[in-house]
Amino acid sequence: MRKDKQGHKFEAWLHIRNYIGHIVACEKPKAGLSLWVAFPDAELLAESLSFFEKSGFKVLYFPGSRRPGPGLKYVRFGFGTWNVDEPTEPLKLLCEKLSSVRKGCS
Repeated sequence: MRKDKQGHKFEAWLHIRNYIGHIVACEKPKAGLSLWVAFPDAELLAESLSFFEKSGFKVLYFPGSRRPGPGLKYVRFGFGTWNVDEPTEPLKLLCEKLSSVRKGCS
């Protein structure tokens, strides 16, 4: 089962890289079931998380974690029980939203 979850983490990393990788840095640690995503600034991270929440998408914070506080530009996502296709739609929407502020989307 852990191998399946590692596959989910890899799939999530690919989705993030494909849709918003030109804006954020996404670190895929060798061990564990989480991803660290670094936004260029704290305001963009806060705006993106608010966008997800207001759109009704579940934000997959790492268990025991919560929304980052003011001034932080990193967020840690976890993938315990997760559908591989889950992030596709919210990442597409976020890409479209960010393209109006930043340069292009893939």
